[in-house]
Amino acid sequence: MTICAGLPFNFLEQDLLLLPQRAIYWEQQKALIAADVHLGKVGHFRKAGIAVPRDMEQDDLAQLSDLIDQYRPEKIFFLGDLFHSDMNADWDWFAMWRQKHAKIEIILIRGNHDIINDSHYHALNISLHNQLLAGPFLMLHHPLTELKLAATEGYVLCGHIHPGIE
Repeated sequence: MTICAGLPFNFLEQDLLLLPQRAIYWEQQKALIAADVHLGKVGHFRKAGIAVPRDMEQDDLAQLSDLIDQYRPEKIFFLGDLFHSDMNADWDWFAMWRQKHAKIEIILIRGNHDIINDSHYHALNISLHNQLLAGPFLMLHHPLTELKLAATEGYVLCGHIHPGIE
């Protein structure tokens, strides 16, 4: 797969690369940041009888692997909704992917879809947080209200808002 060039962006004295693969590379932390990956959605929909091509799940993991090969991160921040729903067969694909990239620190900021028992994440050496201050950024899944935002330390990076057309 060819990796498309990202858009360099310096913010709060941090060098970020905004990537077309819906991720950010954070140079100072040697980290990838992604949100709302929703792994397991294929298994979830197939279990409900909705015809979704089975190989779509491997495509998501392959794209993450390509980003790892390109940028060589030491850690990955997932800003919520790493897995789409409850445990399904796609977890096995994710576990194999995790074994392949075992040296990378993975940090999951819990999202509303992250309902799988913590023990499964811990077994794969994934740390879990509700929020995390990393450098100048407060990593969250849900955006904050203006009132909470005013009392917050760190510039908020979050996911959860999915673009759509009505």
